Amino acid sequence: MTKTQLQFLPILFVLHLASAHADIYSCKDSAGHMITSDRPIPECANRSTQIYGNNGSLKQEFAAELTPEQKRAAELKEQQRVKEAQQQEQLKKEQRYLIAHYPNEQSVEIARHQAVDVLEAKIKVEKHLIEVTTAALNKNREEQLHIPQNQTNKIIAAQNQEDDLAQTIEHSEHLIHNYQIEEIKINLQFDETHRRYLEIVAPSKK
Repeated sequence: MTKTQLQFLPILFVLHLASAHADIYSCKDSAGHMITSDRPIPECANRSTQIYGNNGSLKQEFAAELTPEQKRAAELKEQQRVKEAQQQEQLKKEQRYLIAHYPNEQSVEIARHQAVDVLEAKIKVEKHLIEVTTAALNKNREEQLHIPQNQTNKIIAAQNQEDDLAQTIEHSEHLIHNYQIEEIKINLQFDETHRRYLEIVAPSKK
């Protein structure tokens, strides 16, 4: 080896070390051709880029920048994912609620009958009150026919009593109407509860 060659050995050694530790940048151009370099590639600025170590292993990867259309599609996909996750969570909550309140299908109907029976009892009370009050009202009107016209105070008192009795009947009829509407709503609610129970809980118990 000549003296000149010996002088270049340290430089060659340093260059070899630098090369041994260099990263390799890689991407595909618009034509699909692979581009590689030991430094960042300008043509890869908006493309998927991989960085490999000197041993060929992948060290890092940068995804290509999305187009506005791709970004919008990704946003819609994420929104759909969130929506589906929320629906699943709501479904689980509903399932836990149904299981906690109704251990089996029959318990749904038992709860329905209990709720309806309460309203039926209230309706029965009001109907009885109407019956009693109607009898009193008829008696009052009959008695008014026999009150002398000169007994003004007695006539006024009887008429006031008649008004009170009529209002009591009207109030009871109004309550019965409301109870009947509430009963319809309860039955509809339990119809839906029963349907949801069969959809959500029953399959999990098979």
